[in-house]
Amino acid sequence: MTVRHEHETEFQEALREASISIACALDEVPSTEDLEHIQTQITILENRYKPVALLTCHTCGKVRLSNGTWVAPMEEMPDDS
Repeated sequence: MTVRHEHETEFQEALREASISIACALDEVPSTEDLEHIQTQITILENRYKPVALLTCHTCGKVRLSNGTWVAPMEEMPDDS
């Protein structure tokens, strides 16, 4: 059974909305309203994105993120609710 986080649906919806808006903007000159909609969707994505630590080095304490980079341990992220 897959457990979905509360914001996963909103994240996916914002990604789809931004993708559709950009595709439409490629077909015709986008209005200011179209660009504002795209920016709003990107802001939703930025606010909901949280890096996922895949590995922790037991020697130095660094964590490896899903993008493959190693970073210093992060403080606990605040709850968005």
